[in-house]
Amino acid sequence: MRKGALEGIRVLDLGRVVAAPICGQILGDLGADVIKVERVKGGDDVRGVAPFTKDGINLYYPTFNRNKRSITIDFRNPKGIEVLRRLIANADVLVENFRPGTMENMGLGYEEVRKINPRMIMASISGFGETGPYRDRAAFDWIVQAMSGFMSLSGDEATGPVRTGQPITDHMTGIYAAVGILAALHNRSVTGLGQHIDMALFDTLITTLGSTIPDYGCNGVVQKPWGNRDMVTPVNLYKTQQGEIYIHAGSDPLYQRLVNLLQNPVLSEERFRTIPGRNAEPDLIDGIITQWLSDKTAKEAEAILLEAGIPCGVAARINDLFDNPQVKARDMIIQLDVEGAGKVPYPGMPIKLSDTPCSVHYENFQLGAATEDIMTNLLGYTQDEFHALRAAHIV
Repeated sequence: MRKGALEGIRVLDLGRVVAAPICGQILGDLGADVIKVERVKGGDDVRGVAPFTKDGINLYYPTFNRNKRSITIDFRNPKGIEVLRRLIANADVLVENFRPGTMENMGLGYEEVRKINPRMIMASISGFGETGPYRDRAAFDWIVQAMSGFMSLSGDEATGPVRTGQPITDHMTGIYAAVGILAALHNRSVTGLGQHIDMALFDTLITTLGSTIPDYGCNGVVQKPWGNRDMVTPVNLYKTQQGEIYIHAGSDPLYQRLVNLLQNPVLSEERFRTIPGRNAEPDLIDGIITQWLSDKTAKEAEAILLEAGIPCGVAARINDLFDNPQVKARDMIIQLDVEGAGKVPYPGMPIKLSDTPCSVHYENFQLGAATEDIMTNLLGYTQDEFHALRAAHIV
């Protein structure tokens, strides 16, 4: 059996922080040999993120960088650039998320990269992409959430726009970049040639706006934030005697199940038999449901609702996931061996392949841990050449 679906594919991950490293990690989970290229001093920016530590050991970096071999290179030095050029000649994919123009300034824009390696697939991730008037603007996840309109759909009228709790833009862009790379690898299997993939955080969030785009384009409707509601009623997050539960009974058949369960005469009224009728008075309906839940815990309500065939779920906190039987059954919390911190839990791998499953096959998270191995065994540097470059702080 192959070790992974992408066994035999070598990836250069020049990414920093989240978006590009997520992309590289996905490819590594799928079996690719991912070489993480970092600065000699400090490495990836997230290595210095202080809040996420155990016994002084950084826990943030391993979140996005399992299954990668770290090599350190001084990009500002011509001899360091030469090391990087050798890596490019020996790889299939290059992922980077520098500001547009940075790779060109290093003498390694895509036109030069494909001269070195015509089969190279180069994925560039930036805030706004390689073209357009915003090309040179710096961007972070929350900035893009605000500028794209994505943030305007979260929260409610009282809160105003609200960002997501995690950097969803970075995650989604990394995933989209990985999809683009897989498509380019397939195309290369036919043509023999690589290509450049231009990914923008801003573009990614535009794709999530869904029907709000045609609704405004055709009807002039600017969607307001829904809070925890949906476009049909009742769909909401409800408080119980203990905890919260999300209930989805917005379709006509599901609503009728709710009516049968609650046995409240108001819910049975003719005006609430259709979605438009229910949407006209969501507060009234939600109030009745909240009253029904007032003497129940979220867990008790979940059992009753599921028995009645009404989709629902208790609102979990992070600690609840560790005992969740579904999380355990799907291996969605895994243990990584972080030197100095021992076994540390991290999110698992959502891609479940039957014949070439994702796996953890490399767990050394130390900065530059694989530099000597890669330079001497892959790139052909002699021990003397390697040690001279290390003594000069070029690698």
